[in-house]
Amino acid sequence: MNVKNSRFMSRLLANWHQKVIALIAALFVFVFYRISPQREIRVSLEVKRPAGYELARDWPQDVTIVVRGNTAARSFTDKDFRAVADLSAFSEGGLVKGAVKVEFLRAKDAESGLEFDFSPSIIEFYLEPVLDRYVPIDAKAAVTGVLPPGYFLESLSFTPQNVLVRGPRSRVEKITKAAVENFDLTGKRMTLSGAVKILTGDKFVRTVDASEVKITAVIKGRKKFEKLDVRFTGLRADLVVKEQSQASLEVEGTDRALESLKPEDLALTADLSEITAPGDYTVSLHPPVPPGDVKITAVTPEEITVRVERRAEEENQ
Repeated sequence: MNVKNSRFMSRLLANWHQKVIALIAALFVFVFYRISPQREIRVSLEVKRPAGYELARDWPQDVTIVVRGNTAARSFTDKDFRAVADLSAFSEGGLVKGAVKVEFLRAKDAESGLEFDFSPSIIEFYLEPVLDRYVPIDAKAAVTGVLPPGYFLESLSFTPQNVLVRGPRSRVEKITKAAVENFDLTGKRMTLSGAVKILTGDKFVRTVDASEVKITAVIKGRKKFEKLDVRFTGLRADLVVKEQSQASLEVEGTDRALESLKPEDLALTADLSEITAPGDYTVSLHPPVPPGDVKITAVTPEEITVRVERRAEEENQ
């Protein structure tokens, strides 16, 4: 055996009994932690921000806690722990590192051999000055769906029309308007009202003074009435219209009003009071005053030609 090997063996065997004891202790600790009851729990991380600053980038939302050394560990939940990263001491923005502290909330079990580890213990955060800003709400873009044939969206109103948003300065400055969740009108035949959530489009930016928008969509229908008889007024007693004329009307109104509307409610008239002799005349048609919430939008034709003749003597008698 050469001198080099001899020195190595001497060092290896020196204090061999202490080395054996240390090895056994290490094995005992390893086995203890392997066989001890343990539970892995994910706890939401609470972040304390310095006044006037907001978090501007993603960070770990949870802390993983491994609880061991106590049979009660199996019953622990995330409600038994509190994980906090306190950044309140930082007086400037930018990239900072915050230490995570975990607090065990079940004090009566704290002294019964319970041990726990957690990760991560140090987290990087990015802080920016907070900014508040009013932006318009784009509720019209959220209206979706197809109305039944013959129905249309007459008007859309919503409140509020502006909302105060808050968040990191660089992110708030990029927001020009706030959107809302979809407001579906598929198959609707009457006025629809509802509340939908306001969306900033950035998870780091939140609304301050309102979380919902109240929307009212006024929906109306169109209906056409054809072959309506025309009533003639003002014609002299010795004259008569020889041919009956007909016309059509297009109306708009609420679903309920259109359903109750009847052709006899829509009589058209033509004033013949200025006609004094037989002949062919072009006269204007006058639509009726529609009942209820109904509006006449078209009269076809707007003028008609009537043939007026002298009433026969036997008709006058």
